[in-house]
Amino acid sequence: HGNKTPGGILRTNGIDDATNHANLYETLSRINHSCAPNAVRYSTDAFNGGVAVVAQRDIPEGDEILISYMDGADEGMGVDERRVHLKQQYHFHCVCELCLKQEKKS
Repeated sequence: HGNKTPGGILRTNGIDDATNHANLYETLSRINHSCAPNAVRYSTDAFNGGVAVVAQRDIPEGDEILISYMDGADEGMGVDERRVHLKQQYHFHCVCELCLKQEKKS
């Protein structure tokens, strides 16, 4: 895939800051996706316009912090639609807990 180019890496791992500039962060850019995330990322004017990740619920010690890469764009989408979007945009087939659960129902 062409996503190993600097532009591809920025497109698939970049996180927009409060000024809508994509940035690569040493830790934040490595947080994995879930369609049922336990945390949310958002841009903030605090920390000089950076990005914050906040838990949406208690996360037990040792559990992975997961965010949604869809930023609300998946509202009302079924598992197949979400997977197509994630494959096109981020080049992976989502096998998160929600997708696997909904896949079995289809």
